[in-house]
Amino acid sequence: MAWALKTTTSAFLYGGSSSSAQNHAAGSLIIVLMSGTASRTVTAIANTAGDTYTQCSGVRRVDYGAWVDIWYTANSAGNASNVITPTMSNTDSQGSLIVVSFTGHTTTSPFEAAANGNDVYDDNVVTTGSFSPAAAGNLNIAIAASFSQDGGWTAGGSYTLGTEESTTHGIAMRLEGAASGSQTASITHSAAGIMNMGLASFKPAAGASFVPFPLSSRGARGGLLVPSGGLQ
Repeated sequence: MAWALKTTTSAFLYGGSSSSAQNHAAGSLIIVLMSGTASRTVTAIANTAGDTYTQCSGVRRVDYGAWVDIWYTANSAGNASNVITPTMSNTDSQGSLIVVSFTGHTTTSPFEAAANGNDVYDDNVVTTGSFSPAAAGNLNIAIAASFSQDGGWTAGGSYTLGTEESTTHGIAMRLEGAASGSQTASITHSAAGIMNMGLASFKPAAGASFVPFPLSSRGARGGLLVPSGGLQ
């Protein structure tokens, strides 16, 4: 199954802020991308569907009080009016809350790799450290935020810009079907300032495999398309 973006929304993140209601189908991968100020920490995430959310280890970064973070739930129970609410360590952090949902993922431990990066007034490009998916086909998704300047964004490489939270200029970008092996991701802002980025890489659902077998003594061969779960 190919990656498919199903829903996306954003909100201004301030203490007890929540997302708008979204129709999340059962089995969805829901990814919550956040940025903020004052070194605040996301301590938990809840939603209407009662899902359990996990922080993507290695994504969170704090520079000059500015931070980014990504959490996810791999196999949502589903809810037609699902509202996502992060719990913050303090209510005076201002930032971005971006929620996206996908299908096409493995529902067992889909999170594989993480990276982050920053740029502080040197120029207007921020690049993550290296990360290394084991196989091709992952979804790489990132949040970038500019905490001191207004302006526009340009995604690096083959990445696609996603939803932007306009108040604090946090923006998501993604790449479906990423390559395997060591790589980085970058994004450019139109003005230099304090910028952070965090990225998480998620594994796709397992594909089918082709098992060959001989049909005749003359060397002709056929095969059987076996689902990833095997034959029943």
